Amino acid sequence: MALEQRRADVVSQEDLLLQERLARDVAEGNARLERDLSQLRDENRELSAMIEQLEAGLAQRLAEAEAAAAAPAPVAVPTPVPESAAPAQEASPEPATPAVSGTWFVNFGSYVQRSIAERWAARLQVDRGTVVIQAATVSGQDLFRVRITGLQSQQQARALAAGLEERYGLGRLWVGRSDAS
Repeated sequence: MALEQRRADVVSQEDLLLQERLARDVAEGNARLERDLSQLRDENRELSAMIEQLEAGLAQRLAEAEAAAAAPAPVAVPTPVPESAAPAQEASPEPATPAVSGTWFVNFGSYVQRSIAERWAARLQVDRGTVVIQAATVSGQDLFRVRITGLQSQQQARALAAGLEERYGLGRLWVGRSDAS
């Protein structure tokens, strides 16, 4: 009987050692999983922050693009209205010069608020002509036209308009000729 008792104690000790080893392995596995989980959570936070930054940047770019596309949209005007105040470049010492050249213009946009017209006039950078703001009344509505005036030919005006259309993502801009008087 003592032999059987001893044999039962040995098996129990072996089982105990095996259970301890298994418990250690499980604990180590759980610790690894906890570390992996912690790393994944950190990575998820970083990626979420990056996504938020990208979405904010995208939203800002979309708003800027919409503003740029919407703001300079020309108002449909059937015919040019003569302006009471002539732009500075048309006031020339030789009155015959404007009738011969520099009478073409590009109408970039027409705005109800002068401040918007002024902002666009300040932003425009052109290599030919002069950016001016001209007041007009069309169908009882006061408008402020942003124009590039003093262009030599229709082709020059059309080329400038095409460049502005491409740069600002616009539809076809209005090209016209000032009345020479």
